[in-house]
Amino acid sequence: MSALVRLYPRSWRARYEDEFLGLLEARPPTMRDRVDIVRGAIDARRDQRSPNRWERPVWAAAVSAIAAGGLWIAWLVLSVQAFKVAEADPIFGFGRLLATLAGLAAVASHLSLGFASVGRMRGWGGYAAAIAAVGFFITAIGGGAAALFALLGSIGLATAVAGRTVPSIVAVLWVVTVVGVFNAFAALVRTQWTDPSVMYQAIPFGIVWVLVGLTIGLLGMPSAVADGASTGSEG
Repeated sequence: MSALVRLYPRSWRARYEDEFLGLLEARPPTMRDRVDIVRGAIDARRDQRSPNRWERPVWAAAVSAIAAGGLWIAWLVLSVQAFKVAEADPIFGFGRLLATLAGLAAVASHLSLGFASVGRMRGWGGYAAAIAAVGFFITAIGGGAAALFALLGSIGLATAVAGRTVPSIVAVLWVVTVVGVFNAFAALVRTQWTDPSVMYQAIPFGIVWVLVGLTIGLLGMPSAVADGASTGSEG
């Protein structure tokens, strides 16, 4: 039964877990009861988040994250496919445009999420968002080496918002996919840029950003918290 109780936010469990477990032991839940428990957990998490998930900073963070993820995926797929085309100049040109747009969207998404998370995320989040944004901007205009700082800043932001404005599991996936991007670029260098298909390893980073945007758009963000406090997005 403890697995069902863990669906509830930590702050709720701190107040009601012992009593709730006692009730479950005294009266084992039916299948219908289990469905009601899950529904109650969803409601409890929603109650702790912003009732107006479409206030401007939250809306901007959600939309920019989805856009960044979509453009990232489109850029990678097009870039890999362009290597298979004999007359690829037009495709390469469009790919460069997509790369620029994806980079600028990544700038917007990291800044928007950082801004919307002020008062909610851990203290270093603002610095991480700024580092990521500057790195992605330089990368977008042609400074490839800055991608390292962009990705490190992205990891910093992920850890800053984990369990605060983004559910912990999503933040963990975010960090894992950044590692995948590192691996993809390292593999590309090892093949001396002759096997672009290794870049498919970087696609999950875009998927996670779409997931971040959808999560924020659907659930909103919790109320501002002091550093170290529990929120509804923690597991």
